[in-house]
Amino acid sequence: NLSIASYGLPACEVIITVFMLLCSLNFAVFFLVLTGRLRQALGSDELRFFLLAVALSSAIVFFNVLPLYESAGHALRDTLFQVSSVVSTTGFSTADFALWPTVSQFVLVLLMFLGGCAGSTAGGLKASPGDRGAVVAPLRPPLPPPALPSPGGEGGQAGRQGGG
Repeated sequence: NLSIASYGLPACEVIITVFMLLCSLNFAVFFLVLTGRLRQALGSDELRFFLLAVALSSAIVFFNVLPLYESAGHALRDTLFQVSSVVSTTGFSTADFALWPTVSQFVLVLLMFLGGCAGSTAGGLKASPGDRGAVVAPLRPPLPPPALPSPGGEGGQAGRQGGG
C-alpha cells in the first residue's frame, strides 16, 4: 500500500502536509486569527512549543535520512510529510520509515506520543503546556516539601480545654 505516494504528485504531498499540520493546531488559534488577534495567536505557548517540536524533529530526521536519498528536495518532502503525518496521527505515508535509520524512527515514535495541540483533530497526548510539564518535570530537581503547621496549633494542645 503506497498511500499518498501512489499518486506520484509532489504538489499533492505538499498540500496534504500543510493541511495535516494545520489540523494539528488548536482551533482556538484559528479563532484568534479569524477575529484579528494574530499577535495573541502567535504568542501561544502551546503553538510555539508544537511548531518548535515539529521543526526540530524535522531537522533531525532530515539530516539523518539525507544519505538515503538522491536529492535533498525529495528527502525534505518525505521528511516533512512523515513528521506531519505522525504528529497529526493521520496515518498517511510517502515513504516506508521502517527502512529509515533508528534515530529517525525514534523521533517519529516520540512524535506519536506528542500528537497535535489540545483542541485539535490530532491524537496523542497533545502538545499542551500541562503535558510539557509531565515530560520536563523529571528533569528538574525536586522542590523541598512545604513547611506545614503542626496539627493542633501551638504546643499540640488542640481540642484540650482548660479548667478542672
